[in-house]
Amino acid sequence: MKKAAAVIAVAGIVVIASIVGFLIININSVVKNGIEVAGPQVLGVPVTVDEVKISILDGQGVIKGLRVANPDGFKSATAISIDEMQVTIDTGSLTSDKVHVKEVTIVAPSITYEGNLLSSNISQLQKNVESTAVVVSEIGGETSSESEMTLQIDRLEVKDAQISVQLAFLDDPLSLVLPSLELTDLGKDEKASPGDVINEVLVGLNQSIVPLVRDNALDVGDKLKEVGDKIGEKLKGLFKRG
Repeated sequence: MKKAAAVIAVAGIVVIASIVGFLIININSVVKNGIEVAGPQVLGVPVTVDEVKISILDGQGVIKGLRVANPDGFKSATAISIDEMQVTIDTGSLTSDKVHVKEVTIVAPSITYEGNLLSSNISQLQKNVESTAVVVSEIGGETSSESEMTLQIDRLEVKDAQISVQLAFLDDPLSLVLPSLELTDLGKDEKASPGDVINEVLVGLNQSIVPLVRDNALDVGDKLKEVGDKIGEKLKGLFKRG
């Protein structure tokens, strides 16, 4: 009996050591693959990552060159472009059903807002997520009805987002800056799928961008009207002199 227990204990240690060894060697490729496989399944558009560097010891690291393509029907190739994203991950959660991300910090991402105040590429990404019924069972992207992967992000902060606004009545894109966006406890109170959490992020992003676009677009519209009125007055003057 003692011998059997010892064998089981040794086997358990070997399994744990194998998992730890796998993570030490492959953590960067595991995270990169997870983003590039689960991202398109959830968002309905290509998602690519250039590089992932995360320490297995403290879970701190960086994700570089994250690109989210624009949905079909929009002109710009990319909706969201992030050169560098600082992350802190509970590395032990990567082998569980719930991936726990402690913190995400994104500085100066490039975001394209294309469409109008009622419908845009960002709101279309939102619709894509809401209509997606794919269940992602693990970070590698396989699907299963028995083991559904969930996601929790304690804190996500976006600083100085560079917004390129492309509206129908503007000849040139309008460049705006979203100073700060902070979202907390994403997916914390329920068994939230990656899609649920991504949808929360897109909702927060959309709710911050739309008022910014509205206020500045109205300002641009007023200026265009002023220019049009001045041109109209000059034309009237020319006709009177004639």
